[in-house]
Amino acid sequence: MTQKATYPKRILAAIKAKYPQFSQKQVKKLLLEGKVSINQKVAKPHAWVKESDKVALAGDVPKQLIPNKKVACRLIKSTKDFYFFNKDSGVHSVALDYDDQDTAANWLLFQDKDLVKVSDPLESGLLNRLDFETSGMMVAARNKKAFNYLKGLFNQKKVQKEYICHVSTEPPAVGVYIAYWKSKANSSKRVWVQKKPPGLGRRMKKMQTEILSSRKLRPNVYEVVIKLITGHRHQIRAHMGLLGAPIIGDEIYGGRKSKRLRLHSRMISFSIGKGKFLSGAVKSSF
Repeated sequence: MTQKATYPKRILAAIKAKYPQFSQKQVKKLLLEGKVSINQKVAKPHAWVKESDKVALAGDVPKQLIPNKKVACRLIKSTKDFYFFNKDSGVHSVALDYDDQDTAANWLLFQDKDLVKVSDPLESGLLNRLDFETSGMMVAARNKKAFNYLKGLFNQKKVQKEYICHVSTEPPAVGVYIAYWKSKANSSKRVWVQKKPPGLGRRMKKMQTEILSSRKLRPNVYEVVIKLITGHRHQIRAHMGLLGAPIIGDEIYGGRKSKRLRLHSRMISFSIGKGKFLSGAVKSSF
């Protein structure tokens, strides 16, 4: 079922309403490549569309992401607005294109095919990301209102996210640790982090990681509970490596070899107003 459009409307919005399986990035690319027409004339990227106009696309319309119940995810809790679920290690969070079939986004579409309309159609309403190697709690919105609400809380750093990990050296003391983060090229498997503030002209983002507790499980294995204050790619992995306690299984940041990365998202919690909170939690599998 397509979304209704109020006319006149920008061509980008009109195509998104007619083809909700398109991401905004894909629509912009089609417009720049001249593959969209209005009344048999190539559409300009910022053209306006009337209800009587005939909008057409050159070539095949991209297919919708395929629902897949066999992806290694498990529903923990659902409400009228959100899905809380566990993603296993070895599963990508979102799809990169419509040929992907083994991501958490594919699994979510099996739960509800209308999630394609909630956000980017390759993401199925997902609001947080976990690395391919990381397991644990994820949350997806079931409607646009819920998506925009929780996205705002994430942007304001008002969503509590707790992780558990195993390290092989004694971890730092309980407290908040600050470092500076910079993403490398997309082809790089790691990010750059440093303890000192960057010099003039260097663009780096401040990151904050809080160690809530730690305990020794056995020789050379410590369990650490971590709260993310900021949220950057590989933040916990890179920060623990910088602090001298790399995560077991994380060879990229200096951890010892293991069958899997021992990092798990154990809890997500946020306010839903009037003093009430909504949360989802799941135990680690290591």
